[in-house]
Parts: sequence; structure tokens; C-alpha cells
Amino acid sequence: MKPLITPDELKTLSNDPQLILLDATIPKVGQAEEDLPPAIAIPNAQLMNLKADFCDATSGLPNTVPTVAQFEKSAQQLGVHKDSKVVVYDRHGIYSSPRAWWLFLLMGHTSVSVLQGGLPAWISAGYATEKLGDAAVRPKGNFQAEFQAHRFVNADDLMRQLSGDTSPKPLFDARSALRFEGATPEPREGMRAGHIPRSKNIHYATVIPLLENGDKEGLKAVFHEYPTSETATVFTCGSGITACILALGATVLGHQDWAVYDGSWSEWGASDRPIAQGKG
Repeated sequence: MKPLITPDELKTLSNDPQLILLDATIPKVGQAEEDLPPAIAIPNAQLMNLKADFCDATSGLPNTVPTVAQFEKSAQQLGVHKDSKVVVYDRHGIYSSPRAWWLFLLMGHTSVSVLQGGLPAWISAGYATEKLGDAAVRPKGNFQAEFQAHRFVNADDLMRQLSGDTSPKPLFDARSALRFEGATPEPREGMRAGHIPRSKNIHYATVIPLLENGDKEGLKAVFHEYPTSETATVFTCGSGITACILALGATVLGHQDWAVYDGSWSEWGASDRPIAQGKG
């Protein structure tokens, strides 16, 4: 499946028995749960609870990849099979759905797409909705997770890159320029201000509208410093959510050799690991 699917393409797929449609909405940083967009859903969509069912709640970080066993069990409970065509979306438009997309890729399920423009685009296209939670419960799926290590980077991996003799993998930070430069306090307590040394900044907010509109030329302009497809790249952000937006944008452009730093600044910024400030 393509990394992005339009509302019209999803409508065409709507009667496919292999389709699994998942609402992966979570609050944005600083947004309260009660301030989320209304719980309106695309028909037959189920809630993919990124904060509870698809997160390691014992890690101490805001968002952490679950164990393979936890992901497999939670996906099966949503009716996901080995041959399912998974489409994820969120009610913001595009925000947290790329995280869900990346998790499926990380666990070995490549038949997964993000809905271009999310629920707002579906509604704008004139298609029907229902209340989230009205979808019939699906029978347990037979999905089996296979962890894809090349899609995942942790702090130790990055430290080895920074301290090694070889050139480190290119690193792109999805936070705002002010946060990246260390010119404004972090929204989470206990975080130092700045960025991981040798990283570059691409604010996720510049990528979202391009993904929502399917604007490849705009994406090329934003990713003009992105290395060739033969060069492995790491994406990072504040807590592992918006880094996946950059990963989706890169994939739409055809780049495949990349990984996400799951702990991101929530881990790095709270540690004694080296940091840099300024434009990088």
C-alpha cells in the first residue's frame, strides 16, 4: 500500500473485507483530552489507543514503543490479520496517525497507509461519519509482529554515532526552530533546551499541510537537505510522535533508509548527554 491514501481511494476500499480502519488520535502537546476534536469516526473505524494499548507505560517517557508481544496482542484485538490492509487516520488531520503508521512498519506490517488529510478531509469530501465506538467489534486477528530493527534507534545508538570515528547518520529534529535552537523553554519539565549535536531542523508543522494536500513538490522543497536514498537517516522530535511525520514525508518522496529515535528529546534532554544550541 502507498504511504498516503486519499479519501476517494479509501471510499473505494470501504467494502474490502481486508480493510482495517483505525483512529489514532491523541492530544497534541499541551492539549487536554477534553479539548480533542469530537469523537466522530469514519464508518467501521476503531480506536487505536496509542497511549494505552500501543505504548510501554512502564518506560517513564511520554510515548514509548510497546513490546512486540504487547503490540501483537493489541493489534489482534483490533481484528488485524497478516493480510489486513490497515489505514490509520486522526481527527486533527495529520498529527498522530504517522506514529501509528510507523509502529505497524516497525512491527513488520507493510500494508499500512495514512489517510491524507485525516477525518477533516473525509468529511470535506462529503462522506458519511458515525460516532466513534459504534463500529462492530471484530473477531480476533492472526497478526504476528516481527520487529524491524532498522526502523528504530535508541539513545545508546546515537551516542555511539556521535562518539565514533565514522560519520554519524544524518539526524533531523521535527521540533520548532525556537525549541531546536534552545531559545525557548521546553513544554515538559526537567528538559534542557537545545538539540542533539549535528542534527538539523525541519519543523513538522511545515510538513503537515504538504502531506494533507499531497504536495510532493512542496515536500521536495522542505526536504532539500535530505540525503540520498542510500544514506540512512534518523528522525527525532520531542517525544517520538512528530518525528514520524517527517518519516512519512520522506517515504512519500521515495526514501526508505530511515529510523525514528523513539525516546527523542524527552529522553535526551532529561539526561546528561551532550547537547547543542543555535541553528546547528
